[in-house]
Amino acid sequence: LALFPLALAAGFAAGAPGAVAHPGQFLSGVQHLMVQYGGLHPPHSHLTGGPVADLLASFFGATLGWSLLACAALGTGVLVWQRRWAELALLAGPVAVFAGYFATKSVFFERNLSHVLPLLFILTALGVAWVAETIAARTRVAGPIVVATIIALLAVRPAILTARLVGLEFSGRGAERCNKIEAALRQRYPEAAWRQTALLT
Repeated sequence: LALFPLALAAGFAAGAPGAVAHPGQFLSGVQHLMVQYGGLHPPHSHLTGGPVADLLASFFGATLGWSLLACAALGTGVLVWQRRWAELALLAGPVAVFAGYFATKSVFFERNLSHVLPLLFILTALGVAWVAETIAARTRVAGPIVVATIIALLAVRPAILTARLVGLEFSGRGAERCNKIEAALRQRYPEAAWRQTALLT
């Protein structure tokens, strides 16, 4: 842990060399984002403002699946139970800090937590390993088979979401569907005033 600050600084310099080379511009950008995260930005915020902890939880529950998040929590518990404090600090610490901080803001972008997802997945792996060892010991099923089965089950939710994203949005089918709905509405209500609101500005 004594070398952790140096490793953190080296990692930051390697990952964001522009911030190190131009600290003034970097800090200006951070200040701009702080103002944005403290305001309103639908659909990335509530219309009436307030903390977005529920949006954060709903997003990752819908994209990763609650089972995966439960395994990550279980993995964290394993580290606590086994008193592996250094690993707990290095793995769960950043996840808790960033998730807790952005949960208190009034605007949520998933990119704010993308850099700690690898740590979350390591915690998930620890949870999966513990569950697999427990099941294998009680059922005498080979551990690798149990692990593979659990991983396959955890991958179902993300796979379904990815298939929809690729099949609808990336393919353009989603936009075509919206255009057809719009055309049908315009034809049905030709005298109605049409108004569109851009949510992603």
